[in-house]
Amino acid sequence: MLAVFVCAVALILISAVMTKTCGFGAKAGGALDYGTNWRSIGAGFLRVSFSFSAGILVYWIWLFKRPQWSVPPPFLLVAFATILASAPVVEARMAFDLIAIIVVFPLLVLLGAVSAPSRTGSPIYSWLGATSYAVFVLHFPLYKLSLFAREYTHASPSWMYGAGYLILLYTTATVLDLYVDGRVRGMLKNRFFAKTTKNIGGQHHARA
Repeated sequence: MLAVFVCAVALILISAVMTKTCGFGAKAGGALDYGTNWRSIGAGFLRVSFSFSAGILVYWIWLFKRPQWSVPPPFLLVAFATILASAPVVEARMAFDLIAIIVVFPLLVLLGAVSAPSRTGSPIYSWLGATSYAVFVLHFPLYKLSLFAREYTHASPSWMYGAGYLILLYTTATVLDLYVDGRVRGMLKNRFFAKTTKNIGGQHHARA
């Protein structure tokens, strides 16, 4: 049922983007770059509905039907960065964004979950995972702040501005993970995860 729900939401999302309804429009920066204000709240709801349910589906596939695949984590990281850095022509932007968000990103998450990193790279990937939620929440407001700072300081060349933005983003995300998000996550795990693990273990034992 979860897979059916994810597919249904994906179809609604595709239809809304293609018809420019539910808060979606025609921004040059990205076909799905909507949902951050009240005028586009419908787009935000659709985006969250898909990403949250798709994340749960990926988790359940990893938990119960784990594929026996293994891809070097650096390859996944390069693939992810390449997609983010890509700038397709305007005519292809909508298709590019939809394919990346609905197909490629969930697949990369699943491949990352089933592929074990090396001992050397493990701390790096653990850090990227731990800070990922704070990065998701903060990247847009910090981006707006960095644009203001760039206009005020006239930062040049542009790569220095980009590097400064990334340093600010990941430094802030790391601090928040250490003192806020990480503590809340640990509290929730202690409260709920042990019970969930016990129930899942019982289900596996019953099936056996």
